[in-house]
Amino acid sequence: MSVHGSRTAWAAALLSAAVGGGLLTAGPATALSGSDAPGSGYAFAAKLNVGDKASCSGALVDAQWVITAASCFRNGSAAVPAGKPALKTTVTVGRTDLTQSTGTVVEAAELVPHADRDLVMVKLAWRVVGVEPVKVATTAPLAGEQLTSLGFGRTKTEWVPDKAHTGVFTVASVDGGTLGLNASGGAVVCKGDAGGPALRQTDGGPELAAVNSRSWQGGCLGTDAAETRTGALDVRVDDVAAWVDQVRKTTPAVRLASVVPNVTKVMGTGDFNQDGRTDIAAVTTDGNLHTFAGRPDGTFEYGRPLWRADGSWGPAKKIIGGDFNGDGFTDIASVWSNGALRLYAGRSDGSLADGKAMWADASTNWDAMRQLDRYRAPGSDRDGLIAVWGTGDAKGSLHAYSTTADGVLTSQSRKMWPDNTWLGIQKITTGDFNNDGRDDVVAIASDGALRRYSGDAAGGLDTGVSMWHDTAWNNMPVLLSGDFNGDGKTDLGGLWSNQQRFNFYRGNGQGAVAPGANAWPSPLPLPAGGQIRNMNSGKCLEISGSSKDDDAPAQQWTCGAQAGAKWELRPTATAGVYQIVNVNSGKCLEIINSIKDNGARAQQYTCHDIPTMLWTIKQAGSTVSLNISNVNSGKTLEISDSSKDNGAPAQQWEHSSDPSFATQSWYL
Repeated sequence: MSVHGSRTAWAAALLSAAVGGGLLTAGPATALSGSDAPGSGYAFAAKLNVGDKASCSGALVDAQWVITAASCFRNGSAAVPAGKPALKTTVTVGRTDLTQSTGTVVEAAELVPHADRDLVMVKLAWRVVGVEPVKVATTAPLAGEQLTSLGFGRTKTEWVPDKAHTGVFTVASVDGGTLGLNASGGAVVCKGDAGGPALRQTDGGPELAAVNSRSWQGGCLGTDAAETRTGALDVRVDDVAAWVDQVRKTTPAVRLASVVPNVTKVMGTGDFNQDGRTDIAAVTTDGNLHTFAGRPDGTFEYGRPLWRADGSWGPAKKIIGGDFNGDGFTDIASVWSNGALRLYAGRSDGSLADGKAMWADASTNWDAMRQLDRYRAPGSDRDGLIAVWGTGDAKGSLHAYSTTADGVLTSQSRKMWPDNTWLGIQKITTGDFNNDGRDDVVAIASDGALRRYSGDAAGGLDTGVSMWHDTAWNNMPVLLSGDFNGDGKTDLGGLWSNQQRFNFYRGNGQGAVAPGANAWPSPLPLPAGGQIRNMNSGKCLEISGSSKDDDAPAQQWTCGAQAGAKWELRPTATAGVYQIVNVNSGKCLEIINSIKDNGARAQQYTCHDIPTMLWTIKQAGSTVSLNISNVNSGKTLEISDSSKDNGAPAQQWEHSSDPSFATQSWYL
């Protein structure tokens, strides 16, 4: 079909054929028949074997992430669940000729499906070394533009080829999240190429513009000879590049550290990964929603994005996790800046459904509630809400709200306390702290004291009792609860006022909690391309001018996309000791001439296994920041004179135990 034909009708027909069965999609899904892919320039190409029957293609977009079609992992019409693949999946990357031994064969460890598109990010069990990931395009393809599609699928003459093939396609239509493609030069997408990349050729190398999704497969081996159509429908990635970037920068040991400085006070709890431990959901400063998974020791690791990376959660004022509709999955109730209360139902695949009104009266301003949290009444199989009213004649009163089977609040509330004295309460959270099967309320009083109000058999609350020996809880702007470590007892969690520390207070099942411990995990190692920021200035460690020369000095500069500010921590044979490698130059951070004196400058030099190029990296006291110390001198990396200026040099100095000496503290 000519690119000047009806683009909308063309794409609609292809989608209709896919639904009606005239078009084969992934499982064994679509593949490419064209020229052999050259060995150089396409090492990022990936072949995925899903179980023992299905195969797909993909592209390496990060050292530990491949993007492909979500339909490769779909079982019937069910959505692809996030997490470990249901079938063992092996991924081959770094060789376009499968008979060769170059590259890497690695098992897939995790799936992160896109909420709206036939796309999934596949996390590999370990990082691929020596293969340059393909760059993800950020501008939309245009009608008439030529793209090169690549895949390992069957051809016109081979059922299971050993080599990747390419074919040239012309963009016939750009419709929302998809591209209609017309084949040229005998190219056709066949079974096995689902998820393969459609590439834009640029002076800087290929860019990933789209992913193979559907095809007519005319001329492919095994296709009915009467089928002559060779068009294809691909899924765009240029307009979801932010989602790709968000996922690939988030490995559990690292991601939390990079996200922590951007966590806002809009946080809630729930078992979002269904592992029996309570997780945290949080809105970040970019308006996105993330989860942090609870671990058996009470610390957390990065979980996953809980919503598409569209920044739409920025206006949320509060989020509350709970099973409001009683289906066993964690939902989120959210209060928005306009005062609306909306419900986002949790689904079996770990995602959230689109929001709906949770309260019938749209004029009610839920943002005016002084406190709001999850609460389950005795005998109920669904969570509801508990609130301190902040307006009206009943200001300061405590009320509980039940839900219907669809998660919406009933129109009536029940007063939970005889008087209206809750106005001065700073924070509340709920949970079964004494293991009697009923929800209790824990509150930070106006004087900073922590008190527990145990739930009684009649559905009310007992008189409050002290849970803590002093009144130091004033500095806790966020108070959360849940079984964070999975031991069957309700714990407390609190975000401190500087938002760089989240404390875990282990519950004993008898109404008390243990002293707090920092629950943000150690943020090592840093993946290739990560940034190292100074806690004092907020600026990034870089090599001056992004130089690739030996002896080029290290300094700080405003964090951006500069090549000289990208680093990788390479573990050595000694635990806790690393080489700090500049990704741009491939050279190692060192102290000049192995000097041990205070003030000796940091610079880069060709890597060798010598003490001045080795660094210990440890948590700085009880904070989430790090001290980076040179093995040769024993002294600590800092910015000279605690400067906050661009260009201030990095140097070593005697370690200071003063936690306020932030120029010696760094975060990843």
